[in-house]
Amino acid sequence: MNSSIVQIHNAVRPFTRKNDVRAVWEVVSTFLVFIPISLLLYQHRLNIAALAIGSVVNALLLVRIFCLAHEAGHAALFKSRKINKWLGRFLALFALVPYTCWQRMHRVHHRHVGKIGGDHEGYLWIITKQEYLSLGRWRRLAYRIYHHPMTLFAVGPILQFGLIYRWPGIAKTAADRRSIHATNLLLCAVLFALHHTIGIGAFTLAFLPMYIIAAGIGSWLFFIQHVTEETYWSTDTRWDRTGALLRGSTFYDLPVLLRWFIANACYHPLHHLNAGIPCYRLRQCWEANSKLFEHCPRLTLKQSLGMFRLRLWDEQQQRMTD
Repeated sequence: MNSSIVQIHNAVRPFTRKNDVRAVWEVVSTFLVFIPISLLLYQHRLNIAALAIGSVVNALLLVRIFCLAHEAGHAALFKSRKINKWLGRFLALFALVPYTCWQRMHRVHHRHVGKIGGDHEGYLWIITKQEYLSLGRWRRLAYRIYHHPMTLFAVGPILQFGLIYRWPGIAKTAADRRSIHATNLLLCAVLFALHHTIGIGAFTLAFLPMYIIAAGIGSWLFFIQHVTEETYWSTDTRWDRTGALLRGSTFYDLPVLLRWFIANACYHPLHHLNAGIPCYRLRQCWEANSKLFEHCPRLTLKQSLGMFRLRLWDEQQQRMTD
């Protein structure tokens, strides 16, 4: 392993210690805000202004809930793996995600970060500029449609969370299928309960906007964590793990409040280097070892807004381009 990677691993390892009290607070504080706003959304579902504002805030909280499920998926919240597993399953239900299936797909993503080529589940479809130029007209069109902002951040996320995660055909293992079926059954039970209580129509009116916004925000976050002009990408045959770990994801330099909403997922290069560091220690670890991460791609919120145009990896220039 490259000496610089060994140095970084040794430097960040002390920050993998878990604090159960802090982990409880991370989860409880989220729901202390999420539940009251959800009740207000339901009560004021016919007030367009209140619905719009409340939906945005609760969408951000829903993103945080999924980020905490993601932390649990890496056993990075509590000391106990069992608590992490069951909490992750519970939190993932709020995002309509079959937890075990998603967890396996996410492990694939971690193993192949920055790699072009192959069937890398849970990742973006990225090809090189040369590959794109060799495609036929219809394949080029399909690639352009896939990378259109409406597909990546609106239609695609709705299909992903609403339909694709419901389909057992995406399963690669028996555990995947059990996860999908169990999630679908639980969601059906929730719908049945809603039908006989507040009504599915009222629930949809109150909370569907929140889910649509949250899916778009989550998809944007995943995109911007891995697609900038300077982010590392390489084909299977040339892929280098050291380069991928150091430059294959982005430090998203967001305001403090937004960092809280995404459970410090802005420190994404550090997460790929060691996924066992709890979200509540990521900032401390990053700042204590800032010199080790000076070559990681960095983006501010303003800088990130133009990145959606990037679609292709230019092997000659070693950068993403449109």
